[in-house]
Amino acid sequence: MNTCADCGHENADDARFCSSCGAALGAAPHPAEVRKVVTVVFTDLVGSTRLGDRLDPETVRRVMSRYFDAMQAAIEHHGGTVEKFIGDAIMAVFGLPTLHEDDALRAVRAAVEMDATLALLNEDLQRDHGLRIETRTGVNTGEVIAGDATAAQKLATGDAVNVAARLEQAAAAGEILIGAETHRLVADSVEAEPLEPLALPGKAEAVAGWRITGLRKDVPAFTRPIAAAFVGREAELAMLRGVFDKAIAGRACELVTIVGPPGIGKSRIARELIAAVPEETTLAVGRCLAYGESITYAPLAEILRQISFDKGLTDFLTPETDAAAISQRLAVALGTSDERASPEEIAWAFRKLFEAVGRKHPLLLVVDDIHWAEPTLLDLLEYVVSFASDTRILLLCLARPDLFDTRPSWAAPRPNATLVSLEPLNDDETQGLIGRLEGRRELSDAARERIVAAAEGNPLFVEHIVALQAEAPDEELVVPPTIQALLAARIDRLEPEERDVLARAAVEGRLFHRGAVAELLPDETSGRLGAHLLSLVRKEFLRPDRSFFTGDDGFRFSHVLIRDAAYNSMAKQLRAELHERYARWFEQRLAERVDDYLEIVGFHLEQAWRYLTELGRADDALAREAGERLWAAARKASVRMEFPSAVGLFDRATALLSDEQSGELLQEYGAALNRNGDPEGARGIVERAIERARKAGNRRVELLARLDKFWIPPDAPGQLQYGQVRREVKELIPALETLDDHLALTKAWQLVAIGDHSLGAHASAEEDLKLALLHARRFGDRLEETEVRVSLMRVLYDGELAVDEVIGRCERELRDARGDWMITAGALAYSGGLYAMLGEIDRARELVDRSLAVVEEFNVLNVYPTFERRDVELLAGDLAAAEEWLRKARTRVYRLQEWWGLGFELDASLASVLCEQERFEEAERLTEVLPVGAADWVAPHVLWRGARARALARLGRPGEAVALAAEAVAMAEPTDGLNLRAGAFLNQADVLGACGRDDHAARSAGSALELYERKGNLVMAERARLFAASVTA
Repeated sequence: MNTCADCGHENADDARFCSSCGAALGAAPHPAEVRKVVTVVFTDLVGSTRLGDRLDPETVRRVMSRYFDAMQAAIEHHGGTVEKFIGDAIMAVFGLPTLHEDDALRAVRAAVEMDATLALLNEDLQRDHGLRIETRTGVNTGEVIAGDATAAQKLATGDAVNVAARLEQAAAAGEILIGAETHRLVADSVEAEPLEPLALPGKAEAVAGWRITGLRKDVPAFTRPIAAAFVGREAELAMLRGVFDKAIAGRACELVTIVGPPGIGKSRIARELIAAVPEETTLAVGRCLAYGESITYAPLAEILRQISFDKGLTDFLTPETDAAAISQRLAVALGTSDERASPEEIAWAFRKLFEAVGRKHPLLLVVDDIHWAEPTLLDLLEYVVSFASDTRILLLCLARPDLFDTRPSWAAPRPNATLVSLEPLNDDETQGLIGRLEGRRELSDAARERIVAAAEGNPLFVEHIVALQAEAPDEELVVPPTIQALLAARIDRLEPEERDVLARAAVEGRLFHRGAVAELLPDETSGRLGAHLLSLVRKEFLRPDRSFFTGDDGFRFSHVLIRDAAYNSMAKQLRAELHERYARWFEQRLAERVDDYLEIVGFHLEQAWRYLTELGRADDALAREAGERLWAAARKASVRMEFPSAVGLFDRATALLSDEQSGELLQEYGAALNRNGDPEGARGIVERAIERARKAGNRRVELLARLDKFWIPPDAPGQLQYGQVRREVKELIPALETLDDHLALTKAWQLVAIGDHSLGAHASAEEDLKLALLHARRFGDRLEETEVRVSLMRVLYDGELAVDEVIGRCERELRDARGDWMITAGALAYSGGLYAMLGEIDRARELVDRSLAVVEEFNVLNVYPTFERRDVELLAGDLAAAEEWLRKARTRVYRLQEWWGLGFELDASLASVLCEQERFEEAERLTEVLPVGAADWVAPHVLWRGARARALARLGRPGEAVALAAEAVAMAEPTDGLNLRAGAFLNQADVLGACGRDDHAARSAGSALELYERKGNLVMAERARLFAASVTA
């Protein structure tokens, strides 16, 4: 084609004038040959003649066709081009028609994948034909002459091609041999053995070669060598190596956090440690993003991909008894499962995986930029450090000092945690770094002094000021006042198109993709993108990195400050346009996976809207689109129980969708706020949701918001009335049933059950919970089902079902738990209390200890064995242990538990223990004021009155004591809580006996005995029997 120089229109080769603008055309140029550095792959079958001897020609043709198709697919998967088939041999080129900065590594990876693909093909051939085929491969890098790709003349010729062919011929069956230049380019990413120099046909001198034995894990950002010298951090590096050795020797998990401002050298010292650890170490790196609240586990997903690089997770998890549960929870974290798992369960799964990996080989986990991590991720990392055992793990975290503003506890001293705070280089060290960087053209002493003064010990500043001088050696050195100004100055010196590439790349973030930049560049520049990326890599603005998209190239800015400087160089109008275009590209690129990354799409649309708004050009349609994406992301975060993330996303969505009229967004926002521990904020949002839903006539949202209100703790203790909650929720249930909303009905019946249980109607609560369980199963949510099943065990424990039967129920739940920690903890705790009722105290304590270990491991209180441990120690007669436990448990009762009245029952229980120890004055003081919490929760009121009555009976106030004891019996009597009723009678018997009314005391003790025997509480039945005997003797 003959392209017009004036308008760019393509014309026929023999055209003299442009058919579009009429301008005169020159002669169409001949397709040009080009010189390129490429990597050539030759692979050939070994012993293919035998194949023809054993098989029919048609079969041979089918086998070879499958072979060639499989090999071509492997080559093209890594960006190579099959140049030609020569008999049984294949010649492929990496770098034609498009050059990549990592073509040599792509070629080696393709060769390894071809071997792996052949192994799978051989399984079929062995099964179908009883034979296997073998190949040998040679790979070489060098300059070739190639035709113009646009004219379909890609054929490459040159010595590099010949050497690749000779290396293939020198290889044994199953071997991959690479040449010297290829090895130089891939040495940090492959495992290779040097060979004796090879005497190749046609080469006057022997040729160096290496045999590929494997690929290293793909973490180029931390393993790729850096040209800059390592200066002034020897003591810190020695400390890191010492901690790594300690983790190995002690078979433990150690945490090291490297802290320092941008550019101080955190990543550099991490790379030096990585280079120093033994080769057998498993290395995995994850990076936290500056945004991305709905992708909390993204750094761990990155780590998981690297750990499973060779053979997947199965090899590590096979020995684990909970392998299925671990895999399921990891799948939830990665977004590949629609099931739900709590953050605690996900943390447990990652811990079990890391322990398993660390038992096979030492494990070095690097998590970069944790100052941007979500609280849920930081909780997970701290949990792994606290609970990982019998393994060899070093968790290396990199952070700016900002981390301690939001997470001050991270700096708290811990036995297995080390904090390394990087200080600026001193003047001598800075001078030494300058000397190693300046190369052949030395700087003047005055220039050196100006750099030292301006850098203030920041290595990044030094590297870039020296690079700036190298780029303009004849200009007088002007030292910018800040690192930001310095980076901006370096960027300004770039060619305009290179600056455009950096700016477009900065829109995606520190990690970006070639495809995204190509999408954002003007058409006239995108064709030269590859060359510009190569140039920016050479100038150390960028580094190659892993791509998250198949068939695309990944890069990252050498430092986040470079990314920021490039981004800040753009006008707001351009930023708005590029953020929106990137969002469209990202959605299209992800296709069906876009739902897992809605927050990123929403972020870019939100940024576009924000910049336009700042320019006075607010776009309502863009705001709506961004808000809907963030709303959807918030919903997904809520499902994953990542409520801190969900609240932030809901807040941003609400700001963008301020005109959302149905109330649905506000209803979901309020529910998330409450689950995130902000009842005050939730209360106001839910009220707004109810009002807006009523105005819109949205009955469903109104009902859901009204239901949410009952789960929000009241403004102050004492306002909660269980009976009232129960009545009002039951009134909502018929309307909820018309909506067929199984989740709402699960929550509604749970609230009704809480009301019935608190009022002592345990049989009714059991029926309520059976309905809740039915709806939870119809909804298909494992966590909701788990909560209901735990509540059922609690109701049976307190109700009238006999001890033996309840133990059977709990043990069945324990067998069916299948890695469900909440059911496991609950079943262990209730079983412990029940066995104590049978007098099996040692067994009871062991069960409760196991429950406590599970609960504390996951740091959750809703199944904390508070009252089961109390019961075990009281039934054991160890009053000192019971008192110690109750006081300890009291410190763990937070404000939310005060609202629900647990503090009231703990105080009442403690007063009872004091009475058992005859510390009646203390018990009287503790019960002097009737607590206001949970005014109609029967159990604590019965316990409080019984304990106070016993104290007053010994302190000379018999009238008050007898009246209070009678009140306790009257409150307990309508319930079906056999232990509660029996305890009220036994307390009454004690009071009456202390007041000299033995006949009445004996009758009350007899009533207690009958109820304890009905429950099967053998220990307390015996105590009631002995008491009755003592007052009738």
